[in-house]
Amino acid sequence: MARDRYVLLRRMIHCSDPDEEDSFTIGKGRHQKPVWYKKMLPFADEIRSNWKKLRTPSSHCAIDECMIKETGRTHHSTMAPGKPIKEGYKVFAIGDEGYLYNYAWYSPE
Repeated sequence: MARDRYVLLRRMIHCSDPDEEDSFTIGKGRHQKPVWYKKMLPFADEIRSNWKKLRTPSSHCAIDECMIKETGRTHHSTMAPGKPIKEGYKVFAIGDEGYLYNYAWYSPE
């Protein structure tokens, strides 16, 4: 695929409505700010709801941090030099027997 074609497709394909206002915020009062992962929230919410329909959690679950590899220029990524994935987005997840039930994004801000 040509570079110009890729750039055009990337500009046109969205997981959320690009004209939607910043309704997803974190913090309270004057410290409120839009979340950096707001474009992924509709897609992520759909995945979460499907996961919850497929399986119910057992009484023995694990909470752990996961890294999603990312090497771009963003201040939302976390660096962990001694880990297999040295840079990326950190996610806290709850799962059981290889099945992920829920997760929460982490931002170092």
